[in-house]
Amino acid sequence: RFKMRKLVFSTLLVAAAMTQAHAGAGGKTKKFTAAQINQTTRLVRHTEPSMVGKTVKPGNYGDALARLQAKRAPGSNSVQDNIAISTLGESINPFTVIGNGKTNLFAHPPINTIAFIRRGGPTDPGGASDAPGNKLFYDVNTRGGSDGNWQISRGPLFTNDLYDLDLTNHAPRYPQGLIWAPSGSTDTNQAVVFSQMPVLDGSNGASWGGQGRGWQPLSSPVQAPKQSLSPSGDPLHYISEGMALTSTGKIFFIDPERDLSTGSVVYNNRVTVYGMSYNSATNDWDSTIVYIPFNGTAIASSSIEFGPDGTTGYIVLFATSPDYGITTVYAPFVSKTTDGGLTWSEFHLVDLNPEASANVDSLRHQWLGSWVNFQSDGAIVEVPANSPYSHKVQYSTSFDLDISVDKYNYCHIMTAIVVAGFTDTLEAADPPTIRSALGQWLTDVYLNDPYFPSGFVFDQVKALRGCWGDCAGTENFTEDNRPQTTRSWDGSVIGFCYFDTDTAAYDPVEGNENSNPDMWVRLLRADAPGQYRLTKQVRNKTTGSNAGGQVICGNVSPFMLPSTTSDSSFIIPVSAILLSSFDGATSPWPVTHLYIDGVTISSKYDSFPVKPRVFDPVAVAKKTGSVALDMILSPNPAKNSISAALFVPKGGDALISVTNSLGQIMDRKTLKVSSGDVRIPFNTSAYKTGIYFLNASVGDQRISKRFVKE
Repeated sequence: RFKMRKLVFSTLLVAAAMTQAHAGAGGKTKKFTAAQINQTTRLVRHTEPSMVGKTVKPGNYGDALARLQAKRAPGSNSVQDNIAISTLGESINPFTVIGNGKTNLFAHPPINTIAFIRRGGPTDPGGASDAPGNKLFYDVNTRGGSDGNWQISRGPLFTNDLYDLDLTNHAPRYPQGLIWAPSGSTDTNQAVVFSQMPVLDGSNGASWGGQGRGWQPLSSPVQAPKQSLSPSGDPLHYISEGMALTSTGKIFFIDPERDLSTGSVVYNNRVTVYGMSYNSATNDWDSTIVYIPFNGTAIASSSIEFGPDGTTGYIVLFATSPDYGITTVYAPFVSKTTDGGLTWSEFHLVDLNPEASANVDSLRHQWLGSWVNFQSDGAIVEVPANSPYSHKVQYSTSFDLDISVDKYNYCHIMTAIVVAGFTDTLEAADPPTIRSALGQWLTDVYLNDPYFPSGFVFDQVKALRGCWGDCAGTENFTEDNRPQTTRSWDGSVIGFCYFDTDTAAYDPVEGNENSNPDMWVRLLRADAPGQYRLTKQVRNKTTGSNAGGQVICGNVSPFMLPSTTSDSSFIIPVSAILLSSFDGATSPWPVTHLYIDGVTISSKYDSFPVKPRVFDPVAVAKKTGSVALDMILSPNPAKNSISAALFVPKGGDALISVTNSLGQIMDRKTLKVSSGDVRIPFNTSAYKTGIYFLNASVGDQRISKRFVKE
């Protein structure tokens, strides 16, 4: 008998002939070539150089749209004929919108207003330094994004001309922003456009360090914009990702603290949470700072969002952390607040590669599987856990994420899940890489307790990465599918959006598969806590339009706007960039921003008849051979009550009890249960604040879970 260890795949194919008979019956089978299985892709993100030069105006900018349209291959897609393209302002280069976690486009439903925050471009005022790329502007539409109603190049929200340019250029980079309005207001005149950005002031390393803020009321008559600049010290500043507006009128953004003093980017083991409250009397902001410790070695992405109640919020990191033994894959880490951002929990790992978990195992079954067997014909077959010659699949998140919070305060983490490796052979590498040819699954991982995630797959990525510019050389940038979430103001409907190339309409280009992205969306309706319905299929919303195959660096607003023509429909605000010619050009690559109007989708699509394929522990037990008793506690922390959701593989007499940290029994219940899912509630209103344990036994199986009483 031959047991596979760390072998190259050519050896695996030989060995697989000896193990093929051990594949489990009924498992999924997928065939790959040796080259596909060995292919790895590094998870990276482009970072703009700290350029100090002036804006360069392109020589042949006007026909860029025609040149991009000429790239399109004939396709058979139906035409989305209600799409309208509005031209927004320009930026010195595409880095103003690169980075999936930033909020550049923001729609405020109660006031029907949209703003797009960007760096300046060739046609914007350059100021005293004649450098519009070192200024920050915004484009605004107070009529729901309708074509012909955009006000272009408002501001500047931030200008470097107010500082000593002999020291550094004090240029803003990677901006994000939103529209603030008083809670409950429907008056645009009470709104304020707010932006935040890193500034090149040299206080954190040779170039980076400053944190700039700029804002301008939308009131009439027009008030002048204001700005502020905080140099690095304590805390240090770099490129922040994630910005949220709560229904109570507060703004939050986050910055995983990084030190650039050595010339390298070194994470500083804490996440800084900034809170902003607008003072209308002074046209200024009151701010707070909260630090959340997190010992990590690399943070790929971060995001923050709050639920409709304005008090429950989440921060999610995609990171590696030696404290959790997570070093070769990116995994989600979640912190939660229930008091409007005043305090935050410690970060908890959402483990995508656990030793045993009915919930996550059933989710992994929707991917490639939990355990697989390599076959001599190149097939990979899902098999029961610990079968002879089997290998556990190691999964990673992709680089990008976005989150949303529904009306029941469940956090939805949207990302593409990818294969990083296999235990005992072709193991995941450090730094994280992915085996993209084996599949990429767009997944919603949802939770209200980081210990008990659930989720479902809603589509598969068709083309992971696109390149623009001189892709054979160095003058280029790359982007992945940019998964982004959007939701209705009340949190009842969530949209999962991403930007992928329709491979049926465009010929794939090796090494540049996602060169012609469209905007795709699928909706979810929240029926009850943790219970959802999906639309039947993903919709390509830009195919056949003037934006078809050209939604490059797409951005989606965190909020949808209600449609003016149907009570059941929503408008999803989307922006993209139009690149100038790269023929012989070098950076800074000026771009024109586009607003894509008319991306309308019905919340009654197909009447939401299809429930998502969440967790079916019974089916998973049959598929994997797992027959473990499992239990989920919710909510945790608990206040007045807690519910134990049991998966019982075999019915019988059940004993369920609650004990305190001293082992004293607080409550107990004895009952007969049948196989399947059983939910048992407990009243905790009389319990003192502290740590408790909920214990369950059915037959000879036992399980115990910890919970916190607030």
